[in-house]
Amino acid sequence: MKRRQGSLGRESVDTAPTAADFPRRMWDKKDIGPDYRKYLNMWLRAGVDLGCVILVPAARYQPDIREYMLSYFGDEIMVLERGEDGAVTKTVIKRKDIFCFCSTEDLLRGCISIYWGTRYEIHRTALPYNRVRRELFLPVVNWLADCPADFYSPKAPGADAVPRRLKEEQPSLYHYGKDVYRFGNRGRRWEWWGLGAPGAFGKKRQMRSACLSCELEKGQVFILQTGSQVDIWYLKRGDAQTSVEEQGREKKIVVTVKSEPVMTRSFRVR
Repeated sequence: MKRRQGSLGRESVDTAPTAADFPRRMWDKKDIGPDYRKYLNMWLRAGVDLGCVILVPAARYQPDIREYMLSYFGDEIMVLERGEDGAVTKTVIKRKDIFCFCSTEDLLRGCISIYWGTRYEIHRTALPYNRVRRELFLPVVNWLADCPADFYSPKAPGADAVPRRLKEEQPSLYHYGKDVYRFGNRGRRWEWWGLGAPGAFGKKRQMRSACLSCELEKGQVFILQTGSQVDIWYLKRGDAQTSVEEQGREKKIVVTVKSEPVMTRSFRVR
């Protein structure tokens, strides 16, 4: 099969099996399939930027990724998921209804998990994707954090204030530490730990694991690195939080949303 040359623009989308699985932005209204366009028509007429309309095809080599279209406009994000029967289901989330979200990266796998709802009901919407097109999803994370679409953590105001001791003690976390500034310009109450996890027959498993917590104006950012996987939790003040329970050298980390635990992990502190 002959491959097209050039950038990943509308006229150069590679139809080879691998590239066909990559997420891609829309370049023209005609690129949006009719099943999705009927839900997006109102936003299209209102002038939504087509760069904010992303198609994530079903990935043959990542069965957890089903086809969906994502769009964000104003103070709402819309997720259009295609089910196994081919039908499209619409979910619209208002930014004010988001309690927290988690950006997960693990080699080529990425996922943004959004926790939202009311005081009495919590929903989770997951947006898995192939990290080859990570640049399409960074603005989504910025939108969720209510910061400028072009936010770039190494150039963020205050990014030079990440504690130097973090770089010395947990260098793998230092780079991710600058991502906390999506939640404000002043970081305070920096805390971090090196973590170990049990291996087979009780032996200590060698892995690069650590966690970092920081309080900012909008809330708390909690970063958990376990081997190649990095989870960055953005927890809005008053809606979500982490707690760390200590029992000797054991630490139990719990993320709660409206008092309901959504993530629990236990580690041995190194």
